[in-house]
Amino acid sequence: MKKPWVEDWGFAFDPFEHLEASQDANLHRYLVGHRDWSAVFDRQPHLVFSPPGGGKTALRLYLYRTCWTGGQGQRPFALHYSLPDCWENSALSFLSTLSAPELLHRHLAQIVRAGARSLFFGLAYFPLLFLNRCSPSWRALLAAFIIRAAPETRWYLEVIRETRNPNTAAVQAGNAYMLNHQPDFALLEVFLREWEKALPKSDSLAPLDSPLEALKQELFLIQEVLGFPGVFLLLDGIDGMLEYTEAHALKILSPLIEQADIWAERGIFLKAFLPKELLDMRDAALQEVSRRYPPVFISWQPNDLVELIRARIRVATGGTFDSFASVSAPPLCYEDVEHTLISHLPQARLLPREALTLVRELLDCYTRRMLQEFHPLKRLEPEDLDLAVRCYREGECLSINPAVQSGRGGWK
Repeated sequence: MKKPWVEDWGFAFDPFEHLEASQDANLHRYLVGHRDWSAVFDRQPHLVFSPPGGGKTALRLYLYRTCWTGGQGQRPFALHYSLPDCWENSALSFLSTLSAPELLHRHLAQIVRAGARSLFFGLAYFPLLFLNRCSPSWRALLAAFIIRAAPETRWYLEVIRETRNPNTAAVQAGNAYMLNHQPDFALLEVFLREWEKALPKSDSLAPLDSPLEALKQELFLIQEVLGFPGVFLLLDGIDGMLEYTEAHALKILSPLIEQADIWAERGIFLKAFLPKELLDMRDAALQEVSRRYPPVFISWQPNDLVELIRARIRVATGGTFDSFASVSAPPLCYEDVEHTLISHLPQARLLPREALTLVRELLDCYTRRMLQEFHPLKRLEPEDLDLAVRCYREGECLSINPAVQSGRGGWK
Protein backbone atom coordinates (compact mmCIF):
# COMPACT_ATOMS: atom_id res chain seq x y z
CA MET A 1 0.00 0.00 0.00
CA LYS A 2 1.20 3.51 -0.80
CA LYS A 3 1.98 5.79 2.13
CA PRO A 4 0.81 9.26 1.10
CA TRP A 5 1.22 10.54 4.66
CA VAL A 6 5.01 10.26 4.36
CA GLU A 7 5.08 12.94 1.66
CA ASP A 8 1.99 14.82 2.86
CA TRP A 9 3.48 15.47 6.30
CA GLY A 10 7.16 15.78 5.46
CA PHE A 11 8.43 12.48 6.88
CA ALA A 12 11.85 11.45 5.57
CA PHE A 13 10.93 7.77 6.09
CA ASP A 14 8.33 5.60 7.81
CA PRO A 15 9.47 5.21 11.45
CA PHE A 16 6.63 2.78 12.17
CA GLU A 17 7.39 0.31 9.40
CA HIS A 18 9.15 -2.32 11.51
CA LEU A 19 7.49 -4.00 14.46
CA GLU A 20 10.59 -6.10 15.11
CA ALA A 21 13.34 -3.89 16.58
CA SER A 22 16.20 -5.85 15.03
CA GLN A 23 14.90 -5.08 11.52
CA ASP A 24 14.77 -1.30 11.99
CA ALA A 25 17.87 0.34 10.51
CA ASN A 26 16.91 3.67 12.13
CA LEU A 27 16.28 2.32 15.61
CA HIS A 28 19.55 3.76 16.95
CA ARG A 29 18.24 7.23 16.11
CA TYR A 30 15.14 7.08 18.30
CA LEU A 31 15.85 4.57 21.03
CA VAL A 32 14.34 5.88 24.26
CA GLY A 33 15.43 4.95 27.75
CA HIS A 34 13.23 3.25 30.31
CA ARG A 35 13.12 3.46 34.08
CA ASP A 36 13.50 -0.34 34.41
CA TRP A 37 16.64 -0.41 32.30
CA SER A 38 19.14 1.26 34.63
CA ALA A 39 19.55 -1.87 36.78
CA VAL A 40 20.79 -3.84 33.77
CA PHE A 41 23.91 -1.64 33.58
CA ASP A 42 25.30 -3.09 36.83
CA ARG A 43 28.34 -5.32 36.41
CA GLN A 44 26.63 -8.56 37.33
CA PRO A 45 24.57 -11.19 35.47
CA HIS A 46 20.97 -10.31 34.69
CA LEU A 47 17.94 -12.17 33.44
CA VAL A 48 15.58 -9.71 31.73
CA PHE A 49 12.01 -10.85 31.10
CA SER A 50 9.16 -9.43 29.03
CA PRO A 51 6.36 -10.72 26.82
CA PRO A 52 6.85 -10.82 23.03
CA GLY A 53 6.94 -7.26 21.73
CA GLY A 54 7.81 -5.94 25.17
CA GLY A 55 11.15 -4.35 24.33
CA LYS A 56 13.77 -7.06 24.96
CA THR A 57 15.61 -6.50 21.68
CA ALA A 58 15.32 -2.72 21.95
CA LEU A 59 16.87 -2.90 25.42
CA ARG A 60 19.70 -5.09 24.11
CA LEU A 61 20.45 -2.56 21.37
CA TYR A 62 20.12 0.35 23.81
CA LEU A 63 22.57 -1.33 26.20
CA TYR A 64 25.02 -2.05 23.37
CA ARG A 65 25.01 1.53 22.14
CA THR A 66 25.20 3.00 25.62
CA CYS A 67 28.29 0.91 26.35
CA TRP A 68 29.92 2.41 23.26
CA THR A 69 28.92 6.00 24.06
CA GLY A 70 32.07 8.09 24.10
CA GLY A 71 34.15 5.31 22.62
CA GLN A 72 36.85 5.53 25.29
CA GLY A 73 36.50 1.97 26.56
CA GLN A 74 35.43 3.17 30.01
CA ARG A 75 32.28 1.05 29.99
CA PRO A 76 32.14 -2.73 29.59
CA PHE A 77 32.56 -4.13 26.11
CA ALA A 78 29.14 -5.09 24.73
CA LEU A 79 29.01 -8.34 22.76
CA HIS A 80 25.87 -9.21 20.79
CA TYR A 81 24.75 -12.83 20.84
CA SER A 82 21.49 -12.85 18.92
CA LEU A 83 20.50 -16.49 18.51
CA PRO A 84 18.38 -16.11 15.35
CA ASP A 85 21.26 -14.29 13.62
CA CYS A 86 23.89 -16.82 14.69
CA TRP A 87 21.75 -19.94 14.23
CA GLU A 88 19.52 -18.82 11.36
CA ASN A 89 19.38 -22.26 9.72
CA SER A 90 19.08 -24.33 12.89
CA ALA A 91 15.81 -25.29 14.55
CA LEU A 92 15.55 -25.54 18.32
CA SER A 93 14.28 -29.09 18.01
CA PHE A 94 17.60 -30.13 16.43
CA LEU A 95 19.81 -28.16 18.81
CA SER A 96 17.96 -29.60 21.81
CA THR A 97 19.13 -33.11 20.83
CA LEU A 98 22.78 -32.15 21.42
CA SER A 99 24.53 -32.89 24.69
CA ALA A 100 25.25 -30.06 27.10
CA PRO A 101 29.04 -30.09 26.36
CA GLU A 102 28.40 -30.01 22.61
CA LEU A 103 25.88 -27.20 23.00
CA LEU A 104 28.33 -25.15 25.07
CA HIS A 105 31.05 -25.81 22.48
CA ARG A 106 28.79 -24.50 19.71
CA HIS A 107 27.64 -21.53 21.78
CA LEU A 108 31.24 -20.51 22.48
CA ALA A 109 32.16 -20.72 18.80
CA GLN A 110 29.30 -18.39 17.89
CA ILE A 111 30.10 -16.03 20.78
CA VAL A 112 33.71 -15.74 19.62
CA ARG A 113 32.60 -14.89 16.09
CA ALA A 114 30.03 -12.34 17.33
CA GLY A 115 32.67 -10.82 19.60
CA ALA A 116 35.06 -10.43 16.69
CA ARG A 117 32.38 -8.57 14.76
CA SER A 118 31.71 -6.31 17.73
CA LEU A 119 35.43 -5.62 18.00
CA PHE A 120 35.80 -4.78 14.33
CA PHE A 121 32.87 -2.38 14.18
CA GLY A 122 33.71 -0.77 17.51
CA LEU A 123 37.24 -0.02 16.31
CA ALA A 124 35.93 1.33 13.00
CA TYR A 125 33.60 3.72 14.80
CA PHE A 126 36.24 4.72 17.36
CA PRO A 127 39.64 4.44 15.62
CA LEU A 128 41.58 5.91 18.55
CA LEU A 129 41.06 2.69 20.50
CA PHE A 130 43.09 0.92 17.84
CA LEU A 131 45.54 3.71 17.08
CA ASN A 132 46.35 4.86 20.61
CA ARG A 133 46.06 1.71 22.70
CA CYS A 134 47.71 -0.84 20.43
CA SER A 135 51.36 -1.11 19.55
CA PRO A 136 52.13 -2.43 16.05
CA SER A 137 52.52 -5.96 17.44
CA TRP A 138 49.18 -5.80 19.29
CA ARG A 139 47.52 -4.39 16.18
CA ALA A 140 48.76 -7.36 14.18
CA LEU A 141 47.51 -9.81 16.80
CA LEU A 142 44.13 -8.08 17.03
CA ALA A 143 43.61 -7.92 13.26
CA ALA A 144 44.72 -11.53 12.77
CA PHE A 145 42.34 -12.76 15.47
CA ILE A 146 39.36 -10.85 14.08
CA ILE A 147 39.92 -11.97 10.50
CA ARG A 148 40.24 -15.60 11.63
CA ALA A 149 37.19 -15.49 13.92
CA ALA A 150 34.99 -13.48 11.54
CA PRO A 151 36.29 -13.67 7.94
CA GLU A 152 33.34 -11.60 6.76
CA THR A 153 34.96 -8.52 8.32
CA ARG A 154 37.29 -8.44 5.32
CA TRP A 155 34.26 -7.64 3.17
CA TYR A 156 32.94 -5.12 5.71
CA LEU A 157 36.32 -3.41 5.49
CA GLU A 158 35.91 -3.00 1.75
CA VAL A 159 32.46 -1.47 2.23
CA ILE A 160 33.82 1.02 4.76
CA ARG A 161 36.73 1.87 2.49
CA GLU A 162 34.37 2.62 -0.41
CA THR A 163 31.79 4.61 1.55
CA ARG A 164 33.95 6.10 4.33
CA ASN A 165 31.10 5.32 6.72
CA PRO A 166 30.99 2.36 9.17
CA ASN A 167 27.18 2.48 9.18
CA THR A 168 26.98 1.26 5.59
CA ALA A 169 28.85 -1.89 6.58
CA ALA A 170 27.16 -2.31 9.96
CA VAL A 171 23.72 -2.35 8.38
CA GLN A 172 24.87 -5.32 6.30
CA ALA A 173 25.61 -7.16 9.54
CA GLY A 174 22.00 -6.81 10.63
CA ASN A 175 21.65 -3.31 12.13
CA ALA A 176 22.64 -4.43 15.63
CA TYR A 177 26.18 -3.13 15.26
CA MET A 178 25.13 0.34 14.11
CA LEU A 179 26.06 3.22 16.39
CA ASN A 180 24.73 6.76 16.35
CA HIS A 181 28.23 8.04 15.70
CA GLN A 182 30.33 9.02 12.70
CA PRO A 183 34.11 8.92 13.21
CA ASP A 184 36.32 11.82 12.21
CA PHE A 185 37.07 11.42 8.51
CA ALA A 186 40.83 11.83 8.91
CA LEU A 187 40.96 9.35 11.80
CA LEU A 188 38.97 6.83 9.80
CA GLU A 189 41.44 7.19 6.94
CA VAL A 190 44.35 6.49 9.29
CA PHE A 191 42.51 3.52 10.80
CA LEU A 192 41.86 1.98 7.37
CA ARG A 193 45.50 2.39 6.42
CA GLU A 194 46.86 0.99 9.69
CA TRP A 195 44.35 -1.87 9.71
CA GLU A 196 45.55 -2.89 6.25
CA LYS A 197 49.13 -2.90 7.52
CA ALA A 198 48.15 -5.05 10.49
CA LEU A 199 46.25 -7.68 8.50
CA PRO A 200 48.07 -10.98 7.85
CA LYS A 201 49.71 -11.02 4.45
CA SER A 202 48.79 -14.63 3.75
CA ASP A 203 45.26 -15.64 2.80
CA SER A 204 45.79 -19.10 4.27
CA LEU A 205 45.36 -18.49 7.99
CA ALA A 206 45.61 -21.19 10.62
CA PRO A 207 42.25 -22.03 12.18
CA LEU A 208 41.41 -20.77 15.64
CA ASP A 209 42.04 -22.92 18.66
CA SER A 210 39.14 -24.60 20.43
CA PRO A 211 36.24 -22.22 21.11
CA LEU A 212 37.15 -22.07 24.79
CA GLU A 213 40.77 -21.12 24.05
CA ALA A 214 39.64 -18.68 21.37
CA LEU A 215 37.29 -17.03 23.88
CA LYS A 216 40.16 -16.65 26.35
CA GLN A 217 42.26 -14.99 23.66
CA GLU A 218 39.37 -12.70 22.70
CA LEU A 219 38.88 -11.67 26.32
CA PHE A 220 42.59 -10.93 26.64
CA LEU A 221 42.41 -8.61 23.63
CA ILE A 222 39.28 -6.87 24.95
CA GLN A 223 40.28 -6.49 28.58
CA GLU A 224 44.07 -6.42 28.64
CA VAL A 225 45.04 -4.92 25.27
CA LEU A 226 42.14 -2.51 24.74
CA GLY A 227 41.47 -1.97 28.45
CA PHE A 228 37.72 -2.55 28.67
CA PRO A 229 36.61 -3.09 32.30
CA GLY A 230 34.60 -6.24 31.55
CA VAL A 231 32.26 -7.72 28.97
CA PHE A 232 28.47 -7.66 28.72
CA LEU A 233 27.33 -10.79 26.86
CA LEU A 234 23.95 -9.75 25.41
CA LEU A 235 21.95 -12.94 24.79
CA ASP A 236 18.67 -12.45 22.96
CA GLY A 237 16.22 -13.91 20.46
CA ILE A 238 15.52 -17.41 21.78
CA ASP A 239 11.81 -16.93 21.07
CA GLY A 240 12.65 -15.98 17.48
CA MET A 241 14.22 -19.35 16.72
CA LEU A 242 12.67 -21.92 14.40
CA GLU A 243 10.35 -24.42 16.11
CA TYR A 244 10.42 -22.49 19.39
CA THR A 245 9.05 -24.21 22.48
CA GLU A 246 9.77 -23.41 26.11
CA ALA A 247 11.22 -26.87 26.79
CA HIS A 248 13.60 -26.68 23.83
CA ALA A 249 14.58 -23.13 24.76
CA LEU A 250 15.55 -24.12 28.29
CA LYS A 251 17.64 -27.02 26.99
CA ILE A 252 19.53 -24.68 24.65
CA LEU A 253 20.02 -21.96 27.25
CA SER A 254 21.02 -24.10 30.21
CA PRO A 255 24.74 -24.47 29.31
CA LEU A 256 25.03 -20.68 29.15
CA ILE A 257 22.96 -19.96 32.25
CA GLU A 258 25.07 -22.41 34.21
CA GLN A 259 28.21 -20.43 33.29
CA ALA A 260 26.86 -17.14 34.68
CA ASP A 261 28.73 -17.24 38.01
CA ILE A 262 31.97 -18.59 36.54
CA TRP A 263 31.98 -15.96 33.83
CA ALA A 264 31.16 -13.17 36.28
CA GLU A 265 34.37 -13.98 38.18
CA ARG A 266 36.26 -13.39 34.91
CA GLY A 267 34.50 -10.13 34.13
CA ILE A 268 31.96 -11.56 31.67
CA PHE A 269 28.45 -10.59 32.70
CA LEU A 270 25.62 -12.50 31.04
CA LYS A 271 22.65 -10.29 30.15
CA ALA A 272 19.96 -12.72 28.96
CA PHE A 273 16.81 -11.21 27.42
CA LEU A 274 14.17 -13.90 27.73
CA PRO A 275 10.43 -14.44 27.20
CA LYS A 276 8.61 -14.22 30.50
CA GLU A 277 7.04 -17.67 30.23
CA LEU A 278 10.45 -19.33 30.68
CA LEU A 279 10.55 -18.18 34.31
CA ASP A 280 7.27 -20.02 34.91
CA MET A 281 8.89 -23.32 33.82
CA ARG A 282 10.70 -23.60 37.20
CA ASP A 283 13.98 -24.54 35.57
CA ALA A 284 16.64 -25.17 38.23
CA ALA A 285 19.40 -23.16 36.51
CA LEU A 286 17.13 -20.17 35.89
CA GLN A 287 15.78 -20.32 39.41
CA GLU A 288 19.29 -20.36 40.89
CA VAL A 289 20.47 -17.37 38.85
CA SER A 290 17.23 -15.51 39.65
CA ARG A 291 17.79 -16.18 43.35
CA ARG A 292 21.34 -14.80 43.27
CA TYR A 293 20.64 -11.91 40.92
CA PRO A 294 17.09 -10.48 41.07
CA PRO A 295 15.56 -10.60 37.57
CA VAL A 296 14.45 -7.50 35.73
CA PHE A 297 10.90 -7.34 34.37
CA ILE A 298 10.27 -4.78 31.64
CA SER A 299 6.94 -3.03 32.17
CA TRP A 300 5.51 -0.08 30.28
CA GLN A 301 3.31 2.80 31.35
CA PRO A 302 1.23 4.93 28.95
CA ASN A 303 3.68 7.84 29.15
CA ASP A 304 6.54 5.54 28.12
CA LEU A 305 4.71 4.48 24.97
CA VAL A 306 3.71 8.06 24.16
CA GLU A 307 7.37 9.08 24.25
CA LEU A 308 8.27 6.07 22.09
CA ILE A 309 5.85 7.29 19.39
CA ARG A 310 6.88 10.93 19.65
CA ALA A 311 10.59 10.15 19.43
CA ARG A 312 9.98 8.40 16.12
CA ILE A 313 7.93 11.30 14.76
CA ARG A 314 10.58 13.78 15.90
CA VAL A 315 13.41 11.95 14.15
CA ALA A 316 11.54 11.16 10.94
CA THR A 317 10.44 14.80 10.52
CA GLY A 318 13.84 16.23 11.34
CA GLY A 319 12.46 17.81 14.50
CA THR A 320 9.73 19.76 12.69
CA PHE A 321 7.10 18.31 15.02
CA ASP A 322 6.71 15.37 17.39
CA SER A 323 2.97 14.77 17.62
CA PHE A 324 0.24 13.72 15.22
CA ALA A 325 -1.73 16.68 16.56
CA SER A 326 0.38 18.85 14.23
CA VAL A 327 -1.04 17.07 11.19
CA SER A 328 -4.62 16.68 12.44
CA ALA A 329 -7.77 18.58 11.58
CA PRO A 330 -10.00 20.15 14.25
CA PRO A 331 -10.99 19.02 16.80
CA LEU A 332 -8.32 16.31 16.79
CA CYS A 333 -5.53 18.90 16.52
CA TYR A 334 -6.47 20.19 19.98
CA GLU A 335 -6.11 16.75 21.56
CA ASP A 336 -3.11 14.80 22.80
CA VAL A 337 -3.37 12.31 19.96
CA GLU A 338 -0.67 9.94 21.24
CA HIS A 339 -2.20 9.68 24.72
CA THR A 340 -5.61 9.16 23.16
CA LEU A 341 -4.24 6.31 21.06
CA ILE A 342 -2.49 4.61 23.96
CA SER A 343 -5.58 4.93 26.15
CA HIS A 344 -7.26 2.37 23.90
CA LEU A 345 -4.66 -0.33 24.65
CA PRO A 346 -5.75 -2.89 27.25
CA GLN A 347 -3.58 -2.97 30.36
CA ALA A 348 -2.11 -6.33 29.35
CA ARG A 349 -1.17 -4.89 25.95
CA LEU A 350 0.83 -1.87 27.12
CA LEU A 351 3.76 -2.97 24.99
CA PRO A 352 5.85 -1.22 22.31
CA ARG A 353 4.78 -3.59 19.55
CA GLU A 354 1.11 -3.04 20.36
CA ALA A 355 1.56 0.73 20.40
CA LEU A 356 3.25 0.61 16.99
CA THR A 357 0.55 -1.70 15.66
CA LEU A 358 -2.14 0.80 16.69
CA VAL A 359 -0.22 3.70 15.08
CA ARG A 360 0.06 1.70 11.88
CA GLU A 361 -3.70 1.12 11.94
CA LEU A 362 -4.20 4.88 12.24
CA LEU A 363 -1.91 5.61 9.31
CA ASP A 364 -3.51 2.87 7.19
CA CYS A 365 -6.96 4.34 7.85
CA TYR A 366 -5.74 7.78 6.74
CA THR A 367 -4.16 6.23 3.64
CA ARG A 368 -7.30 4.37 2.61
CA ARG A 369 -9.41 7.48 3.02
CA MET A 370 -7.01 9.59 0.96
CA LEU A 371 -6.82 7.02 -1.83
CA GLN A 372 -10.60 6.72 -2.01
CA GLU A 373 -11.33 10.42 -2.19
CA PHE A 374 -9.13 13.51 -2.55
CA HIS A 375 -8.92 15.68 0.56
CA PRO A 376 -6.96 18.90 -0.02
CA LEU A 377 -6.21 19.48 3.68
CA LYS A 378 -4.33 16.17 4.02
CA ARG A 379 -4.98 15.96 7.73
CA LEU A 380 -5.88 13.22 10.16
CA GLU A 381 -9.56 13.24 10.98
CA PRO A 382 -11.38 11.93 14.07
CA GLU A 383 -12.93 9.25 11.85
CA ASP A 384 -9.43 7.90 11.12
CA LEU A 385 -8.75 7.50 14.81
CA ASP A 386 -12.13 5.87 15.51
CA LEU A 387 -11.73 3.42 12.65
CA ALA A 388 -8.16 2.58 13.66
CA VAL A 389 -9.27 1.69 17.18
CA ARG A 390 -12.08 -0.52 15.83
CA CYS A 391 -9.68 -2.30 13.44
CA TYR A 392 -7.15 -2.81 16.23
CA ARG A 393 -9.77 -4.27 18.55
CA GLU A 394 -10.95 -6.67 15.86
CA GLY A 395 -7.36 -7.80 15.40
CA GLU A 396 -6.97 -8.10 19.17
CA CYS A 397 -9.92 -10.47 19.34
CA LEU A 398 -8.47 -12.60 16.55
CA SER A 399 -4.92 -12.58 17.88
CA ILE A 400 -5.51 -15.60 20.11
CA ASN A 401 -5.22 -17.58 16.87
CA PRO A 402 -1.48 -18.23 16.22
CA ALA A 403 -2.02 -17.91 12.49
CA VAL A 404 -3.34 -14.40 13.03
CA GLN A 405 -0.64 -13.50 15.53
CA SER A 406 2.14 -13.70 12.99
CA GLY A 407 0.16 -11.46 10.67
CA ARG A 408 -0.07 -8.82 13.36
CA GLY A 409 3.62 -8.20 13.32
CA GLY A 410 5.61 -11.13 14.52
CA TRP A 411 3.80 -12.35 17.60
CA LYS A 412 5.51 -15.45 18.93
